[in-house]
Amino acid sequence: MAQADAETQARYIEMLDIRAKVAGEPTMRKAGRKCSVGQWFADRQRLVPELTDEAWERVAPLMTGHWGVDPRRMLDGIFHKARTGASWPEVFARFESRSVKTYWDRWRTNGRWEAVMATLSIEGDAVHAEPVRVPPLEIEGAIRPALLVGSDRDILESCA
Repeated sequence: MAQADAETQARYIEMLDIRAKVAGEPTMRKAGRKCSVGQWFADRQRLVPELTDEAWERVAPLMTGHWGVDPRRMLDGIFHKARTGASWPEVFARFESRSVKTYWDRWRTNGRWEAVMATLSIEGDAVHAEPVRVPPLEIEGAIRPALLVGSDRDILESCA
């Protein structure tokens, strides 16, 4: 379905009986404590860059030295935190390393962070938006089995 155009995807969705129910309040950050990574971008009115292969090629020469971890993964973890507002423990779990915060602190102190961001400045600057916290959801879905019989064309025609 990922390769289907938007119209085809919409027709598939029409076949589904999906219900979503908000199951609670969104988790909020601790009052009075801002994310230092997100705040860095907000203070400078910068978007958080995507660490594409091309972007990494530009910053890789700045990542000299001996590494016990993959510096690209650490940088990607820092960008993920800024982009999502995830807590440090959430970042540690996703990137399988507590070193993400260590490198964030170290790079800010030794000037490497500023050098990396100056190198990525050609990505374009804009106001950094605060991440939106989505509440927990309960999602149920069903599909009519009769619609699954036949080819994709038959299924799509049954939705028309």
